[in-house]
Amino acid sequence: MKKVKVIRHWTNDKESIGTIMVYDVASGMPVMASLVLERGDLDNRRNVSNIPAGTYPLRLTYSPKFKRRVWLVDEVPGRSGIRIHPANYWDDINGCIAPGMKLKDINRDGLIDVTNSRYATEQFEKALKGMSETTIEIINMYEK
Repeated sequence: MKKVKVIRHWTNDKESIGTIMVYDVASGMPVMASLVLERGDLDNRRNVSNIPAGTYPLRLTYSPKFKRRVWLVDEVPGRSGIRIHPANYWDDINGCIAPGMKLKDINRDGLIDVTNSRYATEQFEKALKGMSETTIEIINMYEK
């Protein structure tokens, strides 16, 4: 069995930066890891905040927006539709999680972006291939 962990290292009112890891429960070893970009920590406000630290069900469900099956972070209090999907910029995600390979200010707006998000998301999905449900644990390493 595999599980997912997000460790957030840094945040401001617009964005949070961290790592996402898929790991094998039996061995405790990582199967996949990449950077991750999320919205800032704004107390779980819908569409503008990352989700609170905690453990949540992670389900592979059909997304009408993406027209395919995408991983859904479920049972977040007061929230719904939180997906793990490709995005490079903080304002491309409305409370979702975007894997990426490198940190860079791509659009030169003074904020950190992630590169190669589509590739990182494909690697994330590949690491969970054959599964339709697991859990995601989110840990904040920063202090508010």
